[in-house]
Amino acid sequence: VHLCRAAGSKSNTLVYLLKGPLSLPLHLLQYAYTFKTLVIYSANQQLRSYYITKLSMEKEKIANNGASNGDGEVVEAADGILPQCDDDAAAKPTGPTEYSSENFKIELLNLRKPNFGILKNLLERRFKLNPRKIKIGRNNAFLAFRDEQERDDAIAKLNNQELKGQKLVARKAAARDDPMVVKRKLRDESSNGQGDMAQAAADPDSPITDSEINERICPLITRAYEDQLKYKDFMVRGILNMSKQVQKMSPTLQMDAPKLYEWTIKHQKISCQYDGIVASPVIKGYRNKCEFSISRDGQVGFKIGRYKNGSERVCRPPNDCPLLTDTMFEIIDLLKNHIKSNSELQGYDIVTHQGHYRQLTIRCNSDNEYLLIIDLNPQDLPEDKLTSGMAQTVDALKSIQQVVSIYFNISAKNSFSGAHQALRLAHGTECLYEKLYVDIERPLRFRIGPGSFFQVNSKAAELLYRSILEVAQLGPKSMVLDVGCGTGTIGLSLASKVNHVIGIEIVREAIDDAKANALYNGIDNVTFYAGKAEDLISESITILKNKLGYQKSDGDIVVIVDPPRAGFTNSFIKTIRASDIKRIVYIACDPKANTNLLNLCRPKSKAYQGEPFVPVRAKAFDLFPHTKCCELLVVYERLSMLAESD
Repeated sequence: VHLCRAAGSKSNTLVYLLKGPLSLPLHLLQYAYTFKTLVIYSANQQLRSYYITKLSMEKEKIANNGASNGDGEVVEAADGILPQCDDDAAAKPTGPTEYSSENFKIELLNLRKPNFGILKNLLERRFKLNPRKIKIGRNNAFLAFRDEQERDDAIAKLNNQELKGQKLVARKAAARDDPMVVKRKLRDESSNGQGDMAQAAADPDSPITDSEINERICPLITRAYEDQLKYKDFMVRGILNMSKQVQKMSPTLQMDAPKLYEWTIKHQKISCQYDGIVASPVIKGYRNKCEFSISRDGQVGFKIGRYKNGSERVCRPPNDCPLLTDTMFEIIDLLKNHIKSNSELQGYDIVTHQGHYRQLTIRCNSDNEYLLIIDLNPQDLPEDKLTSGMAQTVDALKSIQQVVSIYFNISAKNSFSGAHQALRLAHGTECLYEKLYVDIERPLRFRIGPGSFFQVNSKAAELLYRSILEVAQLGPKSMVLDVGCGTGTIGLSLASKVNHVIGIEIVREAIDDAKANALYNGIDNVTFYAGKAEDLISESITILKNKLGYQKSDGDIVVIVDPPRAGFTNSFIKTIRASDIKRIVYIACDPKANTNLLNLCRPKSKAYQGEPFVPVRAKAFDLFPHTKCCELLVVYERLSMLAESD
């Protein structure tokens, strides 16, 4: 590749030429770079011709548009190995030659601050379009469709339409090679003896051992359990070093917030009393919920690798994988054999979007009862064939005595999110029940449905919930606001020890479960509301204040926050900062990824009103043995409360 002008930088040139026009990850290419020339070593003559054609098209595009790649470069591809290139090969279509989600793509221009969810909803409801893939840009979006007819129909419907005062432009977009298609091409060339060793080594579908699969699923599996706890303890201590991070957050902290600055000086290295990490009572077969992908060839297991890296591999977990129970292994093996030999419904292909079975979710309880949810795409199957295929699968799975419930989650959408949108109970009971012994003398029974949130390690969760009473200093006069309450496990477990509990959860089905759990266990000092935490928290605090009779000496309000893995939005943190709540118990299931832990400590500002919170006590719980994750329980108090106690 001759660069007609000197390149601005090596990295920019490589990324632009190789990842742009060629649409290939750099690690799959061998190349050499000089001042004005890039030499690419191809695996064979056909692939070389493909490179030349793609880069020649880039030259033509630049010439027609009068533009360059941003570095002032213009490219010209030349055959540096043979006197002339293979014209027949070069004349072949340069886009993907087999099915790809890129084959029938359009670009939608003149979008004002496009949002994925809003655009997807608009396309489906207003324009009756069902794109296979949506990619959002700054003021444009790329939409991929199943075939030429769908693409042309989309252009006709969208072009010249008005949206937010802007006239939309819809036009065909050039296809980039799908990473899965590229990977398959390179794999085929390698199997024919034409691929080089570097490409063969980079093939995501090269042989993989059981120990390698285990290490990807359970990164700490090779360590003794005591060493795993030491690793997590070290990680938590680093997270609790918040003083240094608060100082970095505000360079003028000493001037703007002298009390907070003084706190950071006093609490170097670790910001609060840390009680260490609590080991899991069970370290083998501890998960009560597992989600398994189903590949196009019927394999049921965990997905190893990423689509963008050209891998869709699904691997069965090895027999010594410590996450699964014995019955889980029995279920996934039976389903795999059924799909491969007897099923009218097949595994799902994420490239062609053909096939039916996508995912299997297994839930279980301590009574060794199992609930299954099978996600499937009905495609265009008639209802009778779909029903017949599901009945065959049910007959196969219910032969396992422990399987007491089977659901099908039916969705024709290609961008599967795992949400339970169209559940159909095909066999057995509606739900499972699990007992939690937070209070040894009074265990509680909880309903677990297909979409219920429940900690995946029940025995370790009991230790976590029991510790909340201790570290949060809850008593008979305490009022608890349980934010992100799910099915009410925490609030109901604490209800007998406190005055009143209010639970807030955005998922309405979870609130229905929480109310049912309260009724079943005869607990009447709890109230549950469905909605966004930031919308309901002020109203909930007012209700609890009324119950206190506005006499602070009679008790206090403690907020327990149990958010999703990435934490709550900043708007929630800002709302709770602006309230007059004095104490927060925060439960983080991925402390390293959770920005809420630090934002609670930010110095007062226009965005973060109210006095900052600071951590006063922390304790970790190993709910996920053999992985790098753990639950971190942190108690926060207002800075002024800490000063008073000092």
